[in-house]
Amino acid sequence: MGELTSAEQEYENLLKAREPVGHSWRLARLADLFMLQGKLQEAKDLTIQGIELSEKYGQNVWKSLWHLGKAGLHITMKNPEKALKEADKAWSAAVEAEYPRGQRSSFSTKAWAYIEMGSIDEAIQEAERLKEMIAESLNQKRMRDYFYLMRKIEIKRENYPKAIDYLKNALSMTCYGPLTKPASWINSLALAYYTNGDLEKAIE
Repeated sequence: MGELTSAEQEYENLLKAREPVGHSWRLARLADLFMLQGKLQEAKDLTIQGIELSEKYGQNVWKSLWHLGKAGLHITMKNPEKALKEADKAWSAAVEAEYPRGQRSSFSTKAWAYIEMGSIDEAIQEAERLKEMIAESLNQKRMRDYFYLMRKIEIKRENYPKAIDYLKNALSMTCYGPLTKPASWINSLALAYYTNGDLEKAIE
């Protein structure tokens, strides 16, 4: 915890810099630190500053990312309805900036919010929008994001065999080597096997 506090102080000192790009980046890093410390309200306050900064300099890519960050915080804070509104704002800014990543992330974020609300049909609709956009892109490996999202939906439905299939597909399309698959994804696969009653596969 002492290291986090020290890092927080360093970032707060750096926030005094006037250069806008660096200032936005430092706000984001400090917000990440607050998240690690469980200081969700403080992190949310920084996202508001980030949105204001992006509007001041007419930076719609920043604006999209900040709204996505704020949406993620609302999901963590159990306010999925507010997350949906932020995701819509992120999408609008991403469209204006011609920023596909922001558009895709807004679909994913809305789906996660709907999952938290128990609105599975709406979550699937957002997942399909994500799938369609990825299908039109040059990098088809991004389909891993769709598969990972569908894995969450199937877990919510308690359809664990299907969730396992989706997660296997997602893992097969990661950009990482076999020894560096995202740990959270592998843990999710183990948990899905365990919940499905397959202890041997979970241990593997």
